[in-house]
Amino acid sequence: MALDLTMDFSSKAIMGHDMHCQAGYNLFAAAMASQLSWLHYRGTSLLRDINFIRPFVQCYNTWRMDSYIKKVLKENSEAAESRQTNSISILGSANAPQDQGHLRILPDVIRSQIKFMMLAGYDTTGSSIVFMINLLSQHPEVLARVRVEHDNVFGSDLKATAGLIASQPKLLNQLPYTTAVIKESLRIYPPGATQRLGNRDFNVFIQAFSDTSETDTREKPVAALRSLPTERCNVYVSHYAIHHNPRYWFRSSEFLPDRWLVKEKDDPLQPPANGWRPFERGPRSCIGQEMALAEIKMVCALTAREFDFKPAYEETGQTEKYHGDPVYLLCEENMKSGLATRDGSIGLPG
Repeated sequence: MALDLTMDFSSKAIMGHDMHCQAGYNLFAAAMASQLSWLHYRGTSLLRDINFIRPFVQCYNTWRMDSYIKKVLKENSEAAESRQTNSISILGSANAPQDQGHLRILPDVIRSQIKFMMLAGYDTTGSSIVFMINLLSQHPEVLARVRVEHDNVFGSDLKATAGLIASQPKLLNQLPYTTAVIKESLRIYPPGATQRLGNRDFNVFIQAFSDTSETDTREKPVAALRSLPTERCNVYVSHYAIHHNPRYWFRSSEFLPDRWLVKEKDDPLQPPANGWRPFERGPRSCIGQEMALAEIKMVCALTAREFDFKPAYEETGQTEKYHGDPVYLLCEENMKSGLATRDGSIGLPG
């Protein structure tokens, strides 16, 4: 459900096109989901390494996605010629007529970039929405504060919220506690990671510290400094490990949105500089992070007061836990198709 939402959101923002994934089947979304299911890192499984079907399935999925984008490109091109281009979308701007001072971009480049941007905002944002809802369900006191903030900003009429956001999008910038909840959720559950291919001239330096605990301060002496070669290695940065390191984060395993609202630099809850990295940092940080944060904030604003959240793990019989918390492995047919609303009815069909 969250993935369908993020796909619809991204397609509208990137292509100015409605995929209607939340209403039913969409060719592009199905092809991308299939492509992701066939991803595999060489060397992790011999049987997967010698699977001869994979390249054919991947080529077929690529053809399906490219064909869909070609159709949208053609529609946008025809709209541009009749001066109906929606320049608000990324594709609308790229495909604008030349007499508006824009340079046309080659279609194959556009297709490649569209697939990249659609993928980047698909599973990551969808997962982040689910993790945020999961944490709110576990912390009713936090959810109560979120609801109070939304009442103060949007008023008590829940049906008017969507219209207010559409007409006054800057209202989303008046939700400091909601923003803190989202940032803390992304700290607890960073949706992705980053890696690069090592080479002979690139070494990783690691510092070894003495053992720490949740009550220790972040002032620890360096015990050792080691240099590790990276040639012929994939260097993987674990955001989860960074975000849960008690050396950098006070009470690192706890969900504390208030840590993002402290103002005193000497407050133990003060987030460490460069320590929050769900979108990475620097010149190669995620270019879509502001759009992702706005999307998650919008979803929270439209659902937090409308629904009560309850995990459905018991309905699947799932007992596996990850760091003490159950994780959805798959969606069973007998799971409820929606979330329970505050009045007891069922909403948000899956």
